[in-house]
Formats: sequence, C-alpha cells, structure tokens
Amino acid sequence: MGSWRNWSAQESYTLKVVGSSPTLPTTTTIMVIELSDHYKKKGYIRAYLAVNREQRRVCTLRMTDRTMTSMSYARYLYTSHHGCDIDSEDHVDHINGDKMDDRIDNLQVISGTYNRQKDKKRKEMVLCICPVCSTKFLLDKKNLKFRPNPCCGKRCGGIKSHWK
Repeated sequence: MGSWRNWSAQESYTLKVVGSSPTLPTTTTIMVIELSDHYKKKGYIRAYLAVNREQRRVCTLRMTDRTMTSMSYARYLYTSHHGCDIDSEDHVDHINGDKMDDRIDNLQVISGTYNRQKDKKRKEMVLCICPVCSTKFLLDKKNLKFRPNPCCGKRCGGIKSHWK
C-alpha cells in the first residue's frame, strides 16, 4: 500500500442527490485530489474533483476558513502547470474539442467571445421534414432529444399542437 498522501489523493465520496429530475444522475462521485503548489501559495488547503451534468470535470477548492470556489478542471490544470492566473473573461479551451481530454498540451487560453463563436460552428445540423407542411428544414441535432417530431416554425407548431 502507498503512503497516506497517495491514498488521500484517491479518496472519493459518493453522494446521493435528493430531488433530482429523471434526466439527471441520482449519485455523483467526488474525489479528493492533490492540491498544486500554485493554489497552496494562495491559501487553499484541499481540492475536490467531480463531473457535472454536462459531463465536464469541475475542481472545487477549499480555503482554511471553509470558503470554497469552483472552476473547470482544465482551468485548474492550466493555471497549476503554468503557475499563473487567467483573466475571468478568458477560457481554457480543449484544442481537439474533447472536453474530457485534459492533457496540458491539449489546453489553450482563448477569449470567452471566441470560444462561444467556436462552439456555434461545431453544431451538427440534421435535415428534418415538417409533419404539417412537408417543408424540409435544418435543426440542431441536440434539440432532437427535446423535440422528437419538430415542425418548421411557430405556425406549423401551433397547428400540430391541436392534433389529437
């Protein structure tokens, strides 16, 4: 068995989420991770790692007075590795687009505005046919799970809402 320090870095907790919706997980695992020197110098005493409902890793840092702050795990890794802070308007971006690939060489700092524009370009569009007027239209693929049989617009959606 390894040292206590290595064991505490792998310590994890499973929490039951009360009152969650059916689409959200009912449990979440929080792991205690080793705190970097960069954040030790700032007065933090503990770091926790969890995965949020968007399947992104989130790091929560605790100070001695029990106040806590959260940030993306990619931001935590980048600032810890480079030993510097990043402006709050800037984002740490995954170069290859895989939000779970947190290798240092896959992370870059970009402006929040550019990151949002880049995300819009990544949308995967699907060709749909309106069930009311048979018009072909494009719809963002992620919206199909919320609207399984979509219409081309409000007019057709209003007509379809009165169907039995």
